[in-house]
Amino acid sequence: LFRGLSYKSCSSFGLSETHGFTIGQEPPGIPSLQNLYPHYELVQSLQNSPQNILQQIASLPTVDPTPLYQETLQLELAALLYGMIVSSYYWNTETPSTKIPANISIPFLQISQKLRRPPILTAASLHYHNWKFIENSGNFHVNNFQALFTFSGTKDEENFYLTPMYIEYLGTPLIDACYKLYSGLENSNKFQVIEALDAFKDTIEIMTKTFKLIYQKVDPKIFYFGFRKKLKSFETGVIFEGVSENSEIYAGASAAQIPIVKYIDEVFNLNKNDEFIQKMWNYMKTEHRNFISYIGTIRPRDMKEKIIELGAVEEWNNAIEKICKLREAHLKLAYHYVLAPGQGKDQKGTGGSSIEQFLSSLIASTKLGLI
Repeated sequence: LFRGLSYKSCSSFGLSETHGFTIGQEPPGIPSLQNLYPHYELVQSLQNSPQNILQQIASLPTVDPTPLYQETLQLELAALLYGMIVSSYYWNTETPSTKIPANISIPFLQISQKLRRPPILTAASLHYHNWKFIENSGNFHVNNFQALFTFSGTKDEENFYLTPMYIEYLGTPLIDACYKLYSGLENSNKFQVIEALDAFKDTIEIMTKTFKLIYQKVDPKIFYFGFRKKLKSFETGVIFEGVSENSEIYAGASAAQIPIVKYIDEVFNLNKNDEFIQKMWNYMKTEHRNFISYIGTIRPRDMKEKIIELGAVEEWNNAIEKICKLREAHLKLAYHYVLAPGQGKDQKGTGGSSIEQFLSSLIASTKLGLI
């Protein structure tokens, strides 16, 4: 990979040189901690909609997660299991069950604090730590992925988690392109800058075109009327018994928690002041946040002025336009999967944002990046 001499590698932040923000190796699907087996078995049974789920959850053993603190992937598996258990408890009936019992609350809070993420099911858990290969060939393609756990037992739900992860994997060349862009700007190397901007344009176009797989693999009705509820925000508040009697509000799993888009914004210095994006920052994996923050610290000053000086305005604008197209594709998805099936009644995404307004404002503010 290309990298300027003064730049830290993405692998030094825990990212993959070959798979970017995704993890190239299969995450563990079975807990190494024997005390977590009942939780594992319960999450496996969720797709059968067990009638006595609240009692089952309340009778789970209280687990000490500290033995997992040195096993990051096992800790992430525990976060996924607890996240799904808490969502199942909270959304078991029309009116949320807002008091999570202490046997679940205490370990989940400990795990979340260790991972430095809020105690709710996040996109980080569902996308990166909830899959396995169908065939052992290691072919990293959505058709060769299978979800470890789902709420509904449907292929649609599996693909709702797996396709965005695959799209994110397709964005891996953007990491190398950023280093190349920044180095080219610092060294006034027009050829290098143009090459990097073309890589952004082409890669983002491939990512956007791959959105079509979501339409092919996920039925809007199965999403909207089926498992979507389990991914929603704890908007009426949640009390984690045994930890605090204060009611807290947490955002549900949302595309705004996916780091590749935040990374693109950071590279081009876009959408700095969006409140919802800033809120979603805390829901990302720590290593992703650290890497994206680092990109902000090495970004050359006065990028647009340097682009003008080098005569690379057309290539810059082509890249920005592709970012707008990516956001427009996301808006179309939101219409197809939320606004249309809800007939306009439900305007909020799973993360709690006013979905159409949020995405439209992002498209408008991204256009401000044009020269």
